[in-house]
Amino acid sequence: MFGGAPEMSPELKQILGDDDDNDDGVDLNDPTDYNDEIIITTNQVTNNMNDMNAAMDANDFAKAEKVRLQWKEDLKSYQKEIDEIGAFRGNDRMLLDAATSYLKSWNDLMDNGYKTLIEMRTAGKRGTPEEQAQLKANNDEIQRFTAVLNDVGDEFLEKYEDD
Repeated sequence: MFGGAPEMSPELKQILGDDDDNDDGVDLNDPTDYNDEIIITTNQVTNNMNDMNAAMDANDFAKAEKVRLQWKEDLKSYQKEIDEIGAFRGNDRMLLDAATSYLKSWNDLMDNGYKTLIEMRTAGKRGTPEEQAQLKANNDEIQRFTAVLNDVGDEFLEKYEDD
């Protein structure tokens, strides 16, 4: 009778939160759902961490290097997923930018900390003070950038708690 509604532009879908493609019941205009979706996406690094730990525990440093390189590739896909989620309600990038920074920090750690750790262990330096210092530096850095993301997530939820 009235004809079909015109197709919404991608920008308008982002602002209005058109969830036609979202079959999992997530409402990206809801602050809690949005936060959860960002955190679920960034938490995919735990799969990579499990693979890295398994390779390192097995003293298979060639495999650890392959895991490191795959992790770097996976970080690109996680970032793509974050980009697809987009800014909250089309204009609030606070949590989105924190997630991007978090993933970049992991990438930097792959280029520096983990590469160095794998090289040390390959050279038979496992358990040395130098290797232990590198391991501690890696763990401290992970704790630092994870705390930043968690703090921003808390700020984000507080900002929208009455929505």
